[in-house]
Amino acid sequence: MLDKGACLRYYKDKQVADLLLSFSNKREVSVRYGEAFGKRPDMLRYESDVLEFAKQNVTSFHVSEEHWRDPYLLANTKGRKQMDQLRCGWDLILDVDCKHFEISKLCTHLIIEFLKFHKVKAVSVKFSGNKGFHVAVPWTSFPRVVGETLTSDMFPEYPRAIATFVSDHVYALLSKKLVEQHGMAGLRSIVGDLVIENGRIKVEEFIDIDTILLASRHLYRMPYSLHEKSGLISLPIPCDSVMNFERDMAHPDKFIT
Repeated sequence: MLDKGACLRYYKDKQVADLLLSFSNKREVSVRYGEAFGKRPDMLRYESDVLEFAKQNVTSFHVSEEHWRDPYLLANTKGRKQMDQLRCGWDLILDVDCKHFEISKLCTHLIIEFLKFHKVKAVSVKFSGNKGFHVAVPWTSFPRVVGETLTSDMFPEYPRAIATFVSDHVYALLSKKLVEQHGMAGLRSIVGDLVIENGRIKVEEFIDIDTILLASRHLYRMPYSLHEKSGLISLPIPCDSVMNFERDMAHPDKFIT
């Protein structure tokens, strides 16, 4: 668990503050005080903001999938039309969550390979800070207009449709890979009872590629933020290194040094 001293030691590092600040541009930011979130909307405007928040017992920083012309204007924004006018883009974020870390890694690896197979070049991945991973495709990879529709206006419909397409295919791939690696008996020893549906293991029973949380103003843990439960960094890693990643690689002391 994190204490104030650990947070201060980490967030006072200039490299960490610079990374958090640069990533927060045009995104809504919300800070977390242990189990409670701070006010919304908020932003990081200066490098010094990071340390000042840490002095106030902030444990982590969270950021929007959506890009906004001015995040502070969200305070007075009501309804879909006003949100669309204020939104200037969005990133596709696929949240992989499973209590079995090795299965999380394999699922994340398969998502990356699936996206690359479909000629998606700008793919990034980060360790969530606890048990899963976030796979991202940046806003700059998407066309500005589809037909006569502004892509920026189609949140969460477009990213949710893409996430559903990806997860449907990756779940099938994951089911096959897990049986190849462990066999049915071995897999049962890891995850417990298995549900078979349409000729494959229903891996959705023990792993989730989250599509429900793709909703307007949804936040996720910012890259380089700490995680309250683990004390680890939500650390970006090379896409080709997912299968070799271990949780202790995200320890703050290792990152600082």
